[in-house]
Amino acid sequence: MPFYSIEAWTYQNTAVSVRLCNARYGGRDAAVFAEWAADPGRLDEVERVKEVAVLKGKHNLELASDGFPAETRFRAGKSFFFCRVGCCVGPRSTESARHKRHVAAVRDE
Repeated sequence: MPFYSIEAWTYQNTAVSVRLCNARYGGRDAAVFAEWAADPGRLDEVERVKEVAVLKGKHNLELASDGFPAETRFRAGKSFFFCRVGCCVGPRSTESARHKRHVAAVRDE
């Protein structure tokens, strides 16, 4: 999980990301953010995400504060989930029984 980079989370605000791509970058990477919106967990699998997307680190404040979809991203069961729950730290943490129990419990709510 690439949560070493704040963009792994701020880019989860895909609606604002798409809007920024269209308004400021001629639509560049808007389709990529739309794909990530359809499968929020995929974004966590992108290495060096800050270098991949046109937004870079220029819009983090706006992405983090303008309607950030925390609950949706939490339910994806990826790095944002780990930070919020604090249950899964260390290598191969997504494979741990504890992690799987937490994810199942959250999804069943």
